[in-house]
Amino acid sequence: MKATDPKETEATQAQSPARAGEADRELYERLRAILAGAVDTLKLGGASIYLLNETRDVLSGHVSVDSHGQEVDIAGSSRQIEADSRLAGMMAGQVASLTGEQTGEGKGTAAVPLTVNDRIVGLLSARSQEGGSEAEENVDRLKLFASQAAFAMEAAAAASRWKQEAHHERTLFEVSRAISSALDPLQVQRLVAELMARGVRSDRSALYVIERDLEQLRRRASFGVEEDVSARYATIPFDEKAPTVHTLESHRPAPVAPDSRERLNRELSESIGGRRGLAVPLLSKGYLTAIAVVACPEGAKDFRQDDVELLMAIAAQAAVSIENASLYDAQNRAVTEFAALYAVSQALAASPSLNDRLQVVAQSIMAVTGMSRCGVFLIEDGQARGYLLLGASPEEEEQFRRLRLGLSERETAMMQAIKTGKPTIIEQPAGRKDGYVAEKWRIQRMLAVPLIYEGRTVGLAAADEPGKKVVLGEKVIQVAAAIGEQAALAIQNARLFEQTRQHAEELGVLWEVAQVLGAEMEMEDLLDKLHEQIELLPFVVASSAIVRHWDGSLLVSRGAGRRSRLKSERGLTDPCDRISTQALNSETHVVEREVPLPPRSEFPRFREAGLDQAALLALPLRQRGETFGVLTLLAPGGHEFSTAELRLAGSIASVAAAALTRAQIFERERRIAETFQRTFLPQVPEQVGEFELAHQYAAALDEARVGGDFYDVFPTPDGRLALVIGDVSGKGLNAAVHTAMAKYLLRGFAHCAAEPGTVLRQVNDALCFYVPDNMFVTLFFGLLDTSSGLLYYANAGHEPPLLWSRKTGRVRSLASTGRALGFVPGGEFLCEEAAIEPGDILVMYTDGVTEARNGGALFDVSGVRDAVRAAAGESAARVAELIETRAREHAGGRLTDDIALLVARRRG
Repeated sequence: MKATDPKETEATQAQSPARAGEADRELYERLRAILAGAVDTLKLGGASIYLLNETRDVLSGHVSVDSHGQEVDIAGSSRQIEADSRLAGMMAGQVASLTGEQTGEGKGTAAVPLTVNDRIVGLLSARSQEGGSEAEENVDRLKLFASQAAFAMEAAAAASRWKQEAHHERTLFEVSRAISSALDPLQVQRLVAELMARGVRSDRSALYVIERDLEQLRRRASFGVEEDVSARYATIPFDEKAPTVHTLESHRPAPVAPDSRERLNRELSESIGGRRGLAVPLLSKGYLTAIAVVACPEGAKDFRQDDVELLMAIAAQAAVSIENASLYDAQNRAVTEFAALYAVSQALAASPSLNDRLQVVAQSIMAVTGMSRCGVFLIEDGQARGYLLLGASPEEEEQFRRLRLGLSERETAMMQAIKTGKPTIIEQPAGRKDGYVAEKWRIQRMLAVPLIYEGRTVGLAAADEPGKKVVLGEKVIQVAAAIGEQAALAIQNARLFEQTRQHAEELGVLWEVAQVLGAEMEMEDLLDKLHEQIELLPFVVASSAIVRHWDGSLLVSRGAGRRSRLKSERGLTDPCDRISTQALNSETHVVEREVPLPPRSEFPRFREAGLDQAALLALPLRQRGETFGVLTLLAPGGHEFSTAELRLAGSIASVAAAALTRAQIFERERRIAETFQRTFLPQVPEQVGEFELAHQYAAALDEARVGGDFYDVFPTPDGRLALVIGDVSGKGLNAAVHTAMAKYLLRGFAHCAAEPGTVLRQVNDALCFYVPDNMFVTLFFGLLDTSSGLLYYANAGHEPPLLWSRKTGRVRSLASTGRALGFVPGGEFLCEEAAIEPGDILVMYTDGVTEARNGGALFDVSGVRDAVRAAAGESAARVAELIETRAREHAGGRLTDDIALLVARRRG
């Protein structure tokens, strides 16, 4: 489309009465008056003015008068110049005038050209009176009237140019004033679109910015075009090789038309209602950054050259203003972004809780994007795990927390955002997983913001408006990305804090479990305590344990007090037990999220809660590289055991395995030790000669039934009765072995020697040679003549026996005569004697009696003395029973050491 010369347009097109304004009507009347003057002066029959069209191939009637000077309508008359070479010659300035015969109008007419600004724009035609020749005879005078008409047209053209220039200047001033006061880039762009259209009397326009990285044009503003929100920011593919782009990048406007062969040209035309128009370049530092499209004025096929120049001038001003507004907006957004990021940082610092910080991230991104829903994923174990969803129902939040997106399954859009570390707008989520998310939560358009920490994606925030496609600007996405980067550090710190806290809690739980289990030695009691501790965990409903016993059987425990012993795995009928045996026969744990429970399940807590399914975690119990049992934790059906829960459960299983192994070892040793114990706790005769005998033995705790306390009664070759009580250091099998050794060494040496001191010296030397350095024995050894009541004794560091005299009522102590056995060989042990009269009572005991505690108070020797006095006159059995009862009562029923008692009472 070629622009029309403004001077020609002002002298021709602007003079049509049908299109004229007040100024043009005034020119029309002036031209009619000139024609009327010519008719009157030259006595003509009429006169007319014809003007050339834009393409200079047709003369059209413009104004005409008759012989009386009255207006005659000739607007519809025209002459094709191409059909008359002489007429064409005059329009070309080759012929000064033509007669009627030469113009084809007949005899009595003449025509002279109209010249404006040295350019022929039409002709003045005169007609003679009927039958006259006035027109032909007055051609030279007609030229004077033609000059008057041309002068009037030239003056009108000058006035028109002045008005047009004034209009352009006023338009540029209004544009400058309007856009300079606007600071928002979008507002400036809208003003530019409107003012460019109004400045050239157009009713439609649009403005596009170029997004070269996306290879597209995005509409930012429009004027006079009805559109919905979705079309307001519509895009057009941007082809840098298109002719239109080439023209624009050459700093020249390009015409657009709906029938153009070029796609970009046609689409630009469609943006202004499918009309012809002009694409005007907006340049920033010589670089094409935007395109304004302006429709031609209604009824026109193109723009006048001065209008094109006006549009280019407006575009130049607009480009500067848009750039300035963009810079201001960038600074303003930077301040806003800084304020937003500062607010985010303050909120993130307010709480170390991971959940609180995730809420801050989601709320901040929702505020920036204007979206009402946001979910946050964290990367764990090669998966994007749903952690938090805001703006959704509780059911959706629960489903989101169960969501796991595999990073290696497929290249989904969300996973691509995680891998590239760049914010991504997901229009049509791709892949099965993304498709499920889109369908489940009605996602139309989603912004996925990666959370980047030290160059690594640690999570993803995904925001959307359910059921809608929200348009997001580039700056909004940048701010959201900045929030994501800032939040990533806080989230990592929170995760470290959470991990530290979890580890501390786990250590606390493990410490408690270890303390509780460490205090138990009996297998059954240990299993009861283990169940109690495990079922305190918040995610556990019930628990079970299967342990291979050292005798080959299976001990099955399903909670405190609920145990059974089976010969083999074939006796396991519960579904949970059958699955647990997989871990029993392997080295790794087994997890099942949904295990159906029978109506009569072995786990009453599930029945009480109305649960018919369980999530199962079976952990092998291993010691020294071998699996000897399985510990099973049961949670509500569907529960997914977290990494922390698996770690804690595995640690508890390790502690339990050590405790159960210790319990099994203790049980084996106890059975062996009990065999020894039966040998060194002999059957004591109730009476020997004139003496009644009684004994008592009580272990401090159930798990310490085999201790080092012992007593013995046996006859010697010389007819006396040996009375022995002792205490071997230590507990368990070692103590039992050393007790048996001490007992039988004593018997052996007593068979050969007559004096107690000699016997103890020999026993001491033997113990020093055969037993470890850390073992020692305290021992009282007496030889009683059952006829005379005379007692010969030696005491190797043992608790002094008490001798109660019926005659005096006093209690005498038989003190130590040497140090404990087993320390140093060659020791000396003195021999003492004591007479036991009829009715007297001899009480021998170990330190477990005197050291029975009630808080800090000991039962002590005084307690034994009081018990002996209280039982005076009673049988030896009653004396022994009363001492043991009082010592136990003093200790609150729980002894801290073994008790051994041997009582001899002389009748009479």
